[in-house]
Amino acid sequence: DGVFRPGYGPDGARTRLLWDFVLDARRHPPRPRLAHPTLIVHGRADEVIPVESSRMAARSARLGVVRVVELDDAHDLLRSSARVASLAHAWLGAPVPRGGTEAVAGALAVAQCGDDC
Repeated sequence: DGVFRPGYGPDGARTRLLWDFVLDARRHPPRPRLAHPTLIVHGRADEVIPVESSRMAARSARLGVVRVVELDDAHDLLRSSARVASLAHAWLGAPVPRGGTEAVAGALAVAQCGDDC
Protein backbone atom coordinates (compact mmCIF):
# COMPACT_ATOMS: atom_id res chain seq x y z
CA ASP A 1 0.00 0.00 0.00
CA GLY A 2 3.01 2.33 -0.31
CA VAL A 3 3.38 2.81 3.44
CA PHE A 4 6.51 2.24 5.49
CA ARG A 5 5.15 1.34 8.90
CA PRO A 6 7.97 1.26 11.47
CA GLY A 7 8.16 4.92 12.39
CA TYR A 8 7.68 7.01 15.48
CA GLY A 9 6.13 10.45 15.74
CA PRO A 10 7.24 13.32 17.96
CA ASP A 11 5.05 12.01 20.79
CA GLY A 12 6.87 8.66 20.71
CA ALA A 13 3.85 6.82 19.30
CA ARG A 14 4.17 4.64 16.23
CA THR A 15 3.16 6.44 13.07
CA ARG A 16 2.83 5.63 9.39
CA LEU A 17 5.32 7.06 6.92
CA LEU A 18 4.92 7.11 3.17
CA TRP A 19 7.57 4.97 1.51
CA ASP A 20 8.29 7.89 -0.87
CA PHE A 21 9.52 9.84 2.17
CA VAL A 22 12.14 7.17 2.83
CA LEU A 23 13.15 6.97 -0.84
CA ASP A 24 13.50 10.74 -1.04
CA ALA A 25 15.63 10.82 2.12
CA ARG A 26 17.98 8.25 0.58
CA ARG A 27 18.66 10.59 -2.38
CA HIS A 28 20.22 13.22 -0.11
CA PRO A 29 23.54 13.12 1.70
CA PRO A 30 23.33 12.28 5.41
CA ARG A 31 24.53 15.79 6.19
CA PRO A 32 24.36 18.75 3.85
CA ARG A 33 27.57 20.51 2.91
CA LEU A 34 27.03 24.03 4.19
CA ALA A 35 29.14 26.50 2.23
CA HIS A 36 27.00 29.62 2.59
CA PRO A 37 26.01 31.61 5.66
CA THR A 38 23.47 29.48 7.48
CA LEU A 39 21.48 30.06 10.65
CA ILE A 40 20.29 26.94 12.45
CA VAL A 41 17.83 27.38 15.31
CA HIS A 42 17.38 24.16 17.28
CA GLY A 43 15.45 23.25 20.40
CA ARG A 44 17.53 21.54 23.07
CA ALA A 45 14.52 19.37 23.95
CA ASP A 46 13.90 18.37 20.30
CA GLU A 47 12.39 14.89 20.44
CA VAL A 48 12.62 14.32 16.66
CA ILE A 49 16.13 15.45 15.65
CA PRO A 50 18.92 15.44 18.23
CA VAL A 51 20.48 18.87 18.78
CA GLU A 52 23.86 17.22 18.24
CA SER A 53 23.01 16.99 14.52
CA SER A 54 23.01 20.80 14.29
CA ARG A 55 26.25 20.99 16.25
CA MET A 56 27.84 18.48 13.87
CA ALA A 57 26.64 20.46 10.84
CA ALA A 58 28.31 23.57 12.23
CA ARG A 59 31.56 21.74 12.96
CA SER A 60 31.69 20.22 9.47
CA ALA A 61 31.04 23.51 7.65
CA ARG A 62 33.63 26.06 6.63
CA LEU A 63 34.74 28.20 9.53
CA GLY A 64 32.28 30.99 10.29
CA VAL A 65 29.63 29.84 7.82
CA VAL A 66 27.14 28.33 10.25
CA ARG A 67 25.68 29.83 13.40
CA VAL A 68 23.75 27.48 15.68
CA VAL A 69 21.38 28.96 18.23
CA GLU A 70 20.05 26.48 20.77
CA LEU A 71 16.83 27.36 22.55
CA ASP A 72 15.11 25.75 25.53
CA ASP A 73 12.28 24.36 23.43
CA ALA A 74 11.09 21.26 21.58
CA HIS A 75 11.11 20.36 17.87
CA ASP A 76 8.29 22.74 16.93
CA LEU A 77 9.93 25.77 18.66
CA LEU A 78 6.44 27.11 19.42
CA ARG A 79 7.35 28.41 22.86
CA SER A 80 10.27 30.28 21.28
CA SER A 81 8.54 31.53 18.15
CA ALA A 82 9.06 35.22 19.04
CA ARG A 83 12.77 34.58 19.57
CA VAL A 84 12.98 32.59 16.31
CA ALA A 85 11.33 35.47 14.43
CA SER A 86 13.73 37.95 16.01
CA LEU A 87 16.76 35.80 15.12
CA ALA A 88 15.57 35.38 11.53
CA HIS A 89 15.01 39.11 11.06
CA ALA A 90 18.43 39.91 12.53
CA TRP A 91 20.11 37.21 10.41
CA LEU A 92 18.51 38.48 7.22
CA GLY A 93 19.04 42.12 8.11
CA ALA A 94 15.34 42.71 7.66
CA PRO A 95 13.33 45.22 9.67
CA VAL A 96 10.87 43.77 12.13
CA PRO A 97 7.36 44.13 10.67
CA ARG A 98 4.59 46.17 12.26
CA GLY A 99 3.33 44.32 15.31
CA GLY A 100 6.86 43.20 16.18
CA THR A 101 8.16 39.71 16.57
CA GLU A 102 5.10 38.73 18.63
CA ALA A 103 2.89 39.22 15.55
CA VAL A 104 5.27 37.20 13.38
CA ALA A 105 5.47 34.50 16.04
CA GLY A 106 1.68 34.28 16.20
CA ALA A 107 1.45 33.91 12.44
CA LEU A 108 4.12 31.20 12.49
CA ALA A 109 2.31 29.29 15.23
CA VAL A 110 -1.02 29.38 13.39
CA ALA A 111 0.64 28.32 10.13
CA GLN A 112 2.35 25.43 11.89
CA CYS A 113 -0.47 23.97 13.94
CA GLY A 114 -3.61 25.46 12.39
CA ASP A 115 -6.75 25.08 14.48
CA ASP A 116 -4.96 22.83 17.00
CA CYS A 117 -3.27 25.79 18.74
